[in-house]
Amino acid sequence: MDVERARAYVRENVDRWVAGVQRLVRQPSISAQHVGILETAALIRQEMERVGAHVCEERVGDGHPILYGEIDAGQSQTVLIYGHYDVQPPDPLAEWTHDPFGGEVADGAIYGRGAADEKGEFFSRLAAVEAYPASGCPLPVNVKFLVEGEEEIGSPSLEAYVRRHADRLRADAGIWEGGFKQRNGRIDLSFGNRGICYVELRCRGMKTDLHSGRGGLVTQPAWRLLHALATMRDQDGRVQIAGFYDEVKPPTAYEDTLLRENPLDEDAYREQLGITQFARGLVGLDLQREHLFQPTFTICGMLAGYTGRGMKTVVPREATVKLDCRLVPDMDPRRTFERIQAHLHRHGFDDVEATLVSATPPGQTSLQDRFVTVVAGAARTVYGVDPELRPRFGGSTPMYVFNKLLGVPTVAGVGVRWYGCNYHAPNENIRIEDFVQGTEHLVQIFWDLAQRP
Repeated sequence: MDVERARAYVRENVDRWVAGVQRLVRQPSISAQHVGILETAALIRQEMERVGAHVCEERVGDGHPILYGEIDAGQSQTVLIYGHYDVQPPDPLAEWTHDPFGGEVADGAIYGRGAADEKGEFFSRLAAVEAYPASGCPLPVNVKFLVEGEEEIGSPSLEAYVRRHADRLRADAGIWEGGFKQRNGRIDLSFGNRGICYVELRCRGMKTDLHSGRGGLVTQPAWRLLHALATMRDQDGRVQIAGFYDEVKPPTAYEDTLLRENPLDEDAYREQLGITQFARGLVGLDLQREHLFQPTFTICGMLAGYTGRGMKTVVPREATVKLDCRLVPDMDPRRTFERIQAHLHRHGFDDVEATLVSATPPGQTSLQDRFVTVVAGAARTVYGVDPELRPRFGGSTPMYVFNKLLGVPTVAGVGVRWYGCNYHAPNENIRIEDFVQGTEHLVQIFWDLAQRP
């Protein structure tokens, strides 16, 4: 069959795929620092055109280039593939044992910033598209690519672009980033994600830092901020902001069944995190419900005064804290921010300034959609074991633009990552064998989707 020939082509051209991933990884593209963005966008465009896509490029305001590519194979089914070419900063550099932009191969893996998130994974999509015509077989689906360069800074341009080009982006199925192979060898398939409300709180006091011997003369910004935070969350982790949980729903019976059938590898997680137990001693089903069906309220960073070596006795003139709330379906990030503002006012903290830094709604694909069956069946064919099906993953990406704005059923989990890929961390990597299997999985999805119009 054509699908077998295409999958064989993937296995027979490993050296080409490795070289392609290396080429992308060696081109820095740090969106937070605006490093290498235009050069990487040009390189991605070349790669998309190489596999036969007609590509156009556009910016939203001063944003980074968004690339749209289309391959009309004359088929009845169309797959929309998301990708991003920007990466996280490589810091802390001292913790890398490989050049973060070297694309080195060692012990069967490719190392470098973006290898897993998400240059290596996107190159796998290109390889899957190439495999059919290169092996003498027609591509069984039409393919559309949407590739941005701002994912690592919150995708500020993406929603406006998708709303502007909704007709162009219509498709029958969507492929998002983020596939993982667990320690047990099973691929982790997710069909939704949590949203994010990222907030900065700032309290200002005197016009300059003050000698701490005069600390009793002033209202200290750092203490004001700490007291404000203490009203927002209790010691058991329950958020005390009025209305915070109003839209939160418990898992359905089917979702609970999925959680039971696909338990977390708790030992692997504890080992990876270096902890002896999870928060509040949670285990089993309760742990999964907390992780996937409850919002979070996290202090991501705090800054006030002198934090260097030794002593400096001052009352800092201002204090800042960065918070994020991971939101489950039906929670709105802007409404969550308004509730935070109202909470501060209600508790007498009008001197604490709140700023909404980033807002991404959650997204969810129905687990009863036929595409779920197609993706899971293709995984079973390629990996030889049942995939782990999860209603959503705990992180936040702008998947909502596919499954909410466009109404395209979308999966996150067709990919090349593994539990030790260290994405966003030093020594980010992908294993070559996982790249091959992840690419074969997408090749199989194309075929199986075409058989089930």
